[in-house]
Amino acid sequence: MNEKQEEAETEELQRWTREQLELKAKVVQSDAERWQQEPGFIGLERVAGADISFSKKNEGEACISLVVLEFPTLQVVYESCEMVFMTASYVPGFLAFREVNPIATALTALCKSRPQLAPQVIFVDGNGVLHPRGFGLACHLGVLVDLPCIGVAKDLLCVDGLEKNDNHRAKVKMLKTAGDSFPLVGISGKTLGTALLGCSGCSNPVYISSVTAYRWTRQPDSPLHASVTECQNPFGRLTFVHESFFVSGSKVG
Repeated sequence: MNEKQEEAETEELQRWTREQLELKAKVVQSDAERWQQEPGFIGLERVAGADISFSKKNEGEACISLVVLEFPTLQVVYESCEMVFMTASYVPGFLAFREVNPIATALTALCKSRPQLAPQVIFVDGNGVLHPRGFGLACHLGVLVDLPCIGVAKDLLCVDGLEKNDNHRAKVKMLKTAGDSFPLVGISGKTLGTALLGCSGCSNPVYISSVTAYRWTRQPDSPLHASVTECQNPFGRLTFVHESFFVSGSKVG
């Protein structure tokens, strides 16, 4: 990489950082939806999962999948998979600049074409406030589509003093049953997310992060408990949709 290319990349990262900080100011810091305020989340009827899977054969070929489930039955009411070609590389801390616009486009298309199936909360494969600047993919998507979004990540993003150290591993070992969790508290004192066991017998938790994610996990009928499980969560269905798409090579849904 020559000097001009390095300068261009530096300028782009600086621009992305400014955009993240500007959009961060638009994040809703409280439970604004009525169903979020009701015991048992009365009024919550549809949850969605959104993800992008990349082809192992063709570079740049990707499948954007969207699955909507009824709540609390978790029955699939909508699923789609669209092929896109993506040239942007993954840059740590800036995942949204590769993935957020295609996901937002798919959600907007659904809400316009079949508004009766529009989701009320979205699970996305990424992070929310658990992020170097407190504005990960889930936050970014939530601002763009004006809906509550929850980041669900397989690995812990080590920010604000969070580490996969002996203390963290000891807490993970204490998680035994699906729904068991512990808060992710940074050295700042802020709760950045939750380590949540998706199913009994799992050895590793998933890492949930949104503005109010930990409060949700403390409620016995939380949608997190119902949705983030090995077999019935939106991402389990998304995996099936991705595999079906790449095998058939055709649009799903």
